[in-house]
Amino acid sequence: MFLFLDDSRPAPVGATVCRSAKEAIKLLATEHVRQISFDSDLGDGGSPYEVAAEILKSSGIYGKTVPHWCIHDRSNPVVARNIRSTMLSAERRYAMSNPNDPKRRNTPSCRGIVVALKPGRVGSQRYL
Repeated sequence: MFLFLDDSRPAPVGATVCRSAKEAIKLLATEHVRQISFDSDLGDGGSPYEVAAEILKSSGIYGKTVPHWCIHDRSNPVVARNIRSTMLSAERRYAMSNPNDPKRRNTPSCRGIVVALKPGRVGSQRYL
């Protein structure tokens, strides 16, 4: 299932639209979502960050796979940055809890993140 989280735009063909964060969280709990597209500002429908945090929680506690994701609207750059960092954390958490899963396409190594150790630092991330 492709979940399109937006408060005002029409959903793309083949996508299920959710207008609020609560609606998306309910759908994540009951359906297998393979792809999700975030709006960075849902107006009065809650924060899309709540949905990303729920994905992070379910990837670590229940071992659910992390869906492919994107942020289609970056009108609120702070929320967009928070969603991105939370989803990357969910991908890392899933990869660590399921090391032998061949479906772990969302691991940080697949997304181009490399841990670079530098003298005096304990592990800074460098983006390729």
